[in-house]
Amino acid sequence: MRVVEIAASYLGFLAVLSPKILCGFFVAAAVPILLPPERLTRWIGRESGMRGLAVGCLAGALVPGGPMMIFPLAASFLVAGASTATIVSFVTAWSLYGLNRTIIWEMSFLHIDFVLLRVAICLPLPFLAGLLASRVLK
Repeated sequence: MRVVEIAASYLGFLAVLSPKILCGFFVAAAVPILLPPERLTRWIGRESGMRGLAVGCLAGALVPGGPMMIFPLAASFLVAGASTATIVSFVTAWSLYGLNRTIIWEMSFLHIDFVLLRVAICLPLPFLAGLLASRVLK
């Protein structure tokens, strides 16, 4: 029966995905414990301004992992005291030019000039998204 095949397929997908989600939740829960809140708010808090956006962009580019890791991590930063604008910059930078994806996937299959052009065009976008988010939230 087709319904049973589809259900089995989705349960298998859930079995593969669950450890990744749990790992993301574990890392997200560890962030507020490992990073002192005063240091975190100084670097990416509501009063960090442009420096916070720059740190968010850099962290988004450097932190490896898929959405099961990045979104819980972003949520834990938000709970720990990061500004929403910084989180927007972080997630946008990860989406547009995560170093892991750029090196492993894009540089493997696409010409280096194309990859560098794409990254150069996308470079200011996470910063601008964070600025827009800070303006909208005021």
